[in-house]
Order: sequence, then C-alpha cells, then structure tokens
Amino acid sequence: MLNLTVPFLLSKAIGKEMISRNYGKIINIASLAGILGYDKRAAYCSSKAGLIGLTKALAFEWAKYNINVNSISPTVTLTDMAKTAWGGFIGE
Repeated sequence: MLNLTVPFLLSKAIGKEMISRNYGKIINIASLAGILGYDKRAAYCSSKAGLIGLTKALAFEWAKYNINVNSISPTVTLTDMAKTAWGGFIGE
C-alpha cells in the first residue's frame, strides 16, 4: 500500500544524503487509525501502523547521524472525500 511504501522509499532515497551530511529531519503523516484500528479498514489501519513502526525504527537507527524521524497521527479531517470514505464511522 502506498501509505507505507512511498515513505519507505523516500526515506531510503533521502536518508543517504542526510547521513552524508550528518543531519536531517523526516516527518511522516500517520493516522490515529494506525493506533486504534477501525472496522472494515484493515488495509488502511495496518499501513498506517506500519508507518508508525517505520518511523520508530528509523528514528532509532538514524539518531547516531543526527537525523530526527517523527510522525504525527491526526484523526479524520471532514473534507468531502473523508465524509464519503468514513461516513458512518465518524458520526456522519
């Protein structure tokens, strides 16, 4: 799933440059769904949980290179798309 694959590949690509500079910051956008889980959202929840795990692993592995790796985990923002995708799950 792209929610995990893209941040992994981007981190891999830019991590090399950050390591050579001995500095960098990465902020991943995870989700509360990666922590709590939701009915009928197994793929989304597991991809965001994987992203949280990737963030923790890279933070630990790259700290010695002065690279900060963090994630934020917001909940659903009620855009039109979110209302369609999450309707019934978020009180809509």
